[in-house]
Amino acid sequence: TNQFNGEARFEYQPAEWTAEDKNASVQNTIDPDGPAVSLGGPLMRDHLWFYGSGSFPSSTSTDRRNNLGAIPDLEVETDEYFLKLTANPTSSHYFNAGLRSRETTTRNAGILASVHPSVGSDDSTDYLLGTAGWTWNVNADSLVEVKYNHNKEENSTDPATSLGYRPAFKPARPD
Repeated sequence: TNQFNGEARFEYQPAEWTAEDKNASVQNTIDPDGPAVSLGGPLMRDHLWFYGSGSFPSSTSTDRRNNLGAIPDLEVETDEYFLKLTANPTSSHYFNAGLRSRETTTRNAGILASVHPSVGSDDSTDYLLGTAGWTWNVNADSLVEVKYNHNKEENSTDPATSLGYRPAFKPARPD
């Protein structure tokens, strides 16, 4: 659009608004929130536009219990950014490029109903997506289109309880 538009929002759902679990041995209290912003508009009227946004949802699960007892809080945080440029330099040519980045970290993941807290993990995912495209309207019946996508994802998991360095296991010398 040739007009600037933007938005800012904050979403929050207090744990008190969620019904309690019927299973007394498995419990948690979740407090999610989600701030976000966006802005878009012209860089060059009728020919070049931009759009950008950021979203930062997070949640913390507290007072957690499973079949084995109390377990540590689960924390999930995400930072997501998006940027897009769109160009229409002539009536028959259209260009666009977009970039999205999403980083998520999770502390104390994987502690399920019958899992001891020591086997939980701290996880991280970094995701990057880039796109670009060009369309040429040759005539009313034909067009040429070229697209490029680039995806990159990196994941890591660290144990909640580090065992440190351990030498290779030797069956003849288990000590």
